[in-house]
Amino acid sequence: MMLEFRISTRKMKARFVGTIVFGIILIVLVSWDNRMWSARNATTYLFLPNLVSPAHVGGKVSVSYKAMERLSNKTKIVEVDFKKMRREALLDPKAVYLSRQATPTFDPAYKNPCWWSGKYKRRLVCLPYFYLGGFPKSGTTDLFFRLLKHPLITGGITKEPHWLTRGHFGKRAKRPILPYRNAHASNEIMTYAQKFFDHAVSKIQTIKSDNIDWTIYRGKNTSNHMVKYPTITVDASASTAWDNSNGFHIIRDIPLSETVLQSNASIIDWIVRMNPNVRFVLILREPGSRVYSDYNYFKSSISAREFDSHVNNSIDNYQKCTALGSSDLECARVLHKIGKVRIHIGLYHLHIEDLLIRIPRDRILIIRTEDYHKNMPKVLHETFHFLGLPILNKSEMDKVVNAKEKNVNHKSVTQMWSSTRKKLTEFYQPFNKRLAKLLRNDDFLWEDVYSKYQT
Repeated sequence: MMLEFRISTRKMKARFVGTIVFGIILIVLVSWDNRMWSARNATTYLFLPNLVSPAHVGGKVSVSYKAMERLSNKTKIVEVDFKKMRREALLDPKAVYLSRQATPTFDPAYKNPCWWSGKYKRRLVCLPYFYLGGFPKSGTTDLFFRLLKHPLITGGITKEPHWLTRGHFGKRAKRPILPYRNAHASNEIMTYAQKFFDHAVSKIQTIKSDNIDWTIYRGKNTSNHMVKYPTITVDASASTAWDNSNGFHIIRDIPLSETVLQSNASIIDWIVRMNPNVRFVLILREPGSRVYSDYNYFKSSISAREFDSHVNNSIDNYQKCTALGSSDLECARVLHKIGKVRIHIGLYHLHIEDLLIRIPRDRILIIRTEDYHKNMPKVLHETFHFLGLPILNKSEMDKVVNAKEKNVNHKSVTQMWSSTRKKLTEFYQPFNKRLAKLLRNDDFLWEDVYSKYQT
């Protein structure tokens, strides 16, 4: 018995030592490979892809694009001669993985997109019914928490998972790797749903239409016209409507020919693939005020001079980028990579145009921040109606409106220079006109806001 125990102990020790040695060897190999990759890429360029359907992943096309060159901490626009190099732009493998997702078969008894999973179909899994998809520093957090006060809206584990735009990709790889060949159709949807919305499932399953307390709502009891389980949930990641930056790796240059491997699957493509009937709620703030609030929020200490300098640099880079022939959307994505201030987020019409390609207009609700603060009950009423939910009565709505405001920046904020304000106004006005035309609503010219600064 003692001999068998000694032999077993020796085997365990041998396995443990073998595992440690294998791990050390693996770490050394990966580290060496990354150093070699970095050495081959002393100069890196950022690829500017055109809009291409996800079906084109893996295809080769002849191009003549422009690119951004990044040298140390300085950034400048350069024109790249594609006749002297081959450029490889590989879509992030996880982007390919998610773009292959199959739409689940949702249970019609639930208003929220939910389906049964597991070997015996006993586990309910749910995706968001709608996305509060943007825009940052426009009031998304405050609107989110007020919407949650409706008894038939429940949140996930957090307000902003940012999983589709950021967390899904993890830390960006230092070198491109080939897309997954054998992607399982449901794994990534299951990760997203279970990691962030399992918390919401219990409430979605608990409240039934025939048990609703109709005394807190306006109008008649309409439970006989409702699905059995009417509760819905939301993903309020403020990056969903505009951030497509993490689906692509930085690429390397190899002198060969004028060919490129490219694609540009939008985050919205993946959302629609998961839930074809998805809805979006967007809240937009006057873009000049938004970018200054955004800058203040993420900086521990700021100065009006510093902000002015970064604004000048970002506007200059954007204009140089478009002068080289790249599209507005391409240049906005470039600024996301290199800009010190996020002026590209305020180019709302670019992001909304991209959204409207994939989602019908009647499933997108667009709110002005200024209108939200001016007449909150009206905006909340419109939002609940858009989501197909019963409207709260006056006393319940007053409780929602009078709740404490969320995510207020309490830092001491220096006033923006009037000259900086003027530059931002002049920069954004052409884009605001395009937005107003797109939405057929002149309120998005923000003339009511600009008139205050002129007086």
